[in-house]
Amino acid sequence: MINLEEGQYFGKALRSTDQPGVRLSLTSYEKGERIEAHYHSNPYLSILTHGTYVEDNGKESRLIRAGDIVFRPSHYIHQNIFQDRASTCFNIEFKEGWCEEDVQDFSFPSRFIKYTSASHPNIFQILWAQNRAASTEAVLEILYKWLDEANHAPLPGKQSLRVVQEVCKILSSELDQFHSLQGLSERVYVHPVYLARAFKKHTGKTISQFQMRIKLTKVVELLLDTQLKLSEISFRFGFYDDAHLIRSFKAHYGISPHQFRLRIKG
Repeated sequence: MINLEEGQYFGKALRSTDQPGVRLSLTSYEKGERIEAHYHSNPYLSILTHGTYVEDNGKESRLIRAGDIVFRPSHYIHQNIFQDRASTCFNIEFKEGWCEEDVQDFSFPSRFIKYTSASHPNIFQILWAQNRAASTEAVLEILYKWLDEANHAPLPGKQSLRVVQEVCKILSSELDQFHSLQGLSERVYVHPVYLARAFKKHTGKTISQFQMRIKLTKVVELLLDTQLKLSEISFRFGFYDDAHLIRSFKAHYGISPHQFRLRIKG
């Protein structure tokens, strides 16, 4: 039996991104390619972005179509047949020890699970986030939310609202830094998985999205009302450098801060 260690996949590796706790990779497979029975040392989520394939675990076969998301636990034995066209998979692999270190109160599902894109669109956000070179925090928030849902954890209404309100206050008043999910959860005394789910439920946004929106709103105010240099603005709101601010601003408003300032004041 073939055992694939961390970062190993059949097919052709197109790209890979190593992040704390997870490895993101894109692999392609030829039309008609057959992959013999194997298992992976680490659990992982896989999105089929193009094509179709059949998965056989020795007991049953499943057809996986483009847009389907599957979770495979560690040491799950399976084989694949890529049928009538070339296919591409985006893989989110959980490194050894991730669950023990970061999410001690939660566990990965113990069986193979197939999701549709409609049921878990947030998982697709990781693929989009990688293409936009998003922060590790944005990826972790999405994974925490998925793991929380997979564990069917209860979410008390009043308590979760109080926690979210406290976090919103921190994010709104401490604008000179980017707060991590782990750091915020420690300050409000809840598990990061719980906080990620509660925040999304009550605000409709992830913490990363909410935090960026607040910062960029303040950036717009300074662009309009002051002559501050971009470097001064980026430093004031905790951006890593000018490029970080410009990239984030363009992602939200479609133009650079300099272009925005010229158009509004011109």
